Amino acid sequence: MDLRFGEEKSATGTATASYVDAMTLGIAPIKSTSFIIENTHATLTLKYKVLIYRNIGGTYEEEYVAEATIQPLGQDTVNISADLAISKAVLQVKDGTGHATYAVEGIQLRGGV
Repeated sequence: MDLRFGEEKSATGTATASYVDAMTLGIAPIKSTSFIIENTHATLTLKYKVLIYRNIGGTYEEEYVAEATIQPLGQDTVNISADLAISKAVLQVKDGTGHATYAVEGIQLRGGV
């Protein structure tokens, strides 16, 4: 993939008691965004949510995905509509039943290219 036209990232970590940013993708104008979230812990659940921002550098956030739970060794995918005008998407994670570990992959394609 030619990343001049988008952005892709991967990250791993361990959840804590409060929401933290696991991954941020932001290129305007955005055509489409996808996150794949995997709970890599064998016994603990993981919670996540996705926030979106309409303006570049904006501080007003909207909750695109409300808090969701991923079971141990489970996976979830979030696709943000290409019809939704946003400048940044942030995936946040926190403890479910304990300090679960996670892996995230994200890809964002730029529009207007």
